[in-house]
Amino acid sequence: MVVQRESTVSAFFRARRLAHANIFVSDLERSMKFYKEVVGLEEVYRKAPYHTPDAPAVVGFLGNGNTHHDVAVVSRGQRPGLNHLAFELENQMELLEGYRKSTGAGEKFRTDDHDITLSLYHYDPDGNGIEIYADTTKEWRKIRGDGRTVREPSFPWTPGDPPRFGPAEAHNYHENPEIRRVEEAVFHPRRITHAVIVAEDFQALYNYYTTMVGLRPALGGPDDPYVVLSGKAGSGHLTLFRGKEKQPKGLHHFGFEVWDEQDLDESEKRLQEAGIEVEHRLDRAEKRSVFVRDPDDFLIEFYVDRASDSTCLSAEEDLMPYLA
Repeated sequence: MVVQRESTVSAFFRARRLAHANIFVSDLERSMKFYKEVVGLEEVYRKAPYHTPDAPAVVGFLGNGNTHHDVAVVSRGQRPGLNHLAFELENQMELLEGYRKSTGAGEKFRTDDHDITLSLYHYDPDGNGIEIYADTTKEWRKIRGDGRTVREPSFPWTPGDPPRFGPAEAHNYHENPEIRRVEEAVFHPRRITHAVIVAEDFQALYNYYTTMVGLRPALGGPDDPYVVLSGKAGSGHLTLFRGKEKQPKGLHHFGFEVWDEQDLDESEKRLQEAGIEVEHRLDRAEKRSVFVRDPDDFLIEFYVDRASDSTCLSAEEDLMPYLA
């Protein structure tokens, strides 16, 4: 049995949770259509090149109100793949404190002021992109949430600059957000909750996500086949698995919690009617899941948690990444 563990590591940052996945896609319109009509997210806004007024949008942001976006899709000519996973902090003060501690230890970041967020960009030891950010305002719907296309460049930002909208210690995430259901969509997600990575260097990734990002181990640990890592708000935000020799490394899937099992039943019926294949199904004591792939082969989980006293992910080896 794998027991829960407490982390004693002093981390640079203290992430609350996984907030969104940002992915490179081959066709922006096709991906936007899929994430609206199948995944069940609303279009929040798009971003287009600033210096080319007539250029079409190259990034689309989608969410259901849980935050300003749960998924971003980017089409700038790159091959489909993970751009970054984003981790939300409590406030701008924590972002600045973590920045000062980590840069004092020799780390380097790309910094961006996105108006509604202040963001730091980094890479984990396996080369997966990571964003660590703090919201700057609760009024993101007024600024970006009406489906507009924005062309504003990223504002120059030096960590420590005065906050634009309010005090740095303010908590600008919504504790009880307005969740919107896209009723006509195949699925009705409540929120993105977790991502699963198959590690090239498991020990290095464990160290990174506990000491840099500040996630804590909830199941498993550095000597186990996997570790489930949690933020300050909830549990199970990122799971790392030891990659086998011929197993593809990197992002395995990201997951959305849905409302209940009846809703998942109805979504499966709509999947069949839409002619969309199910990649994998799980029906276990701890949860029930349906996995599908998006147009660029990203694997997405839709699941319902069930009451269980399970303290490990015991299963046949090939199934384990699906269980997290």
